[in-house]
Amino acid sequence: MKKTLIFILIITAVVVIVCATSILENNQKVQAVKKFNQEYEMYLDKEIFGADVATLINKAVNTNLKNNIMQDEEKNFIANDTNSLQIEICFLYDEETGETRTYNMEKVYYRGIQEFIQNFNLTTFKIDSIEYHQTTGRVSKIVFKQIEA
Repeated sequence: MKKTLIFILIITAVVVIVCATSILENNQKVQAVKKFNQEYEMYLDKEIFGADVATLINKAVNTNLKNNIMQDEEKNFIANDTNSLQIEICFLYDEETGETRTYNMEKVYYRGIQEFIQNFNLTTFKIDSIEYHQTTGRVSKIVFKQIEA
């Protein structure tokens, strides 16, 4: 009888420990996603300068490289459904007509982030849209729109 009771207590303790560990790991993953997203969501509904956009482009490229996101022959990152990050910049091409031209972050990054900073340092941008990975909830794509030249 004592052996059966000890056996049941050991099994119960193991189940409780496994469940607690699983819950803690899940909470850590959720917190990591929240922290990651917050680095980009903090710019929602705010006007930011081109220098800030350049910083976010650098951060996104570094994140993609760290996560081993595949690149095509033109060095564009290939989106996946878990941890890739894309940034697009919608530049005001003609102020009178409101015509814009959109470029991906790789084009800006590989053509020269310093040149981008020199040309758009004090230009204001705003997040036009933000998308999330369905499987992980992480930010997957951000589109910045130039609001003034």
